[in-house]
Amino acid sequence: MKLLESAPSRYDRGVRWLSLGESEAAYDRLTQRIRSGAWVLDIGTGTGLLALRALRRGAQLKGIDINPGMLELARKKIDDSGFGEKAELKEQ
Repeated sequence: MKLLESAPSRYDRGVRWLSLGESEAAYDRLTQRIRSGAWVLDIGTGTGLLALRALRRGAQLKGIDINPGMLELARKKIDDSGFGEKAELKEQ
């Protein structure tokens, strides 16, 4: 994973490949019980794969990660999807 984290722009594709395509289904299972208005704390936000799914289900989100490049990509995805006002991302 460290290799993927060193190249945030390739992270999502790498995770899909390493998980044999199962990562998408896993993220869906993790977020299926989130109700609109719920608060989600995403520790290790990465590129926002899980965060974006939670936001699409109506959640408010606080996400933290130690990798600024990953957070930058997550912020772009979230903003481009129109959820910027519902998400707070922080490097820690």
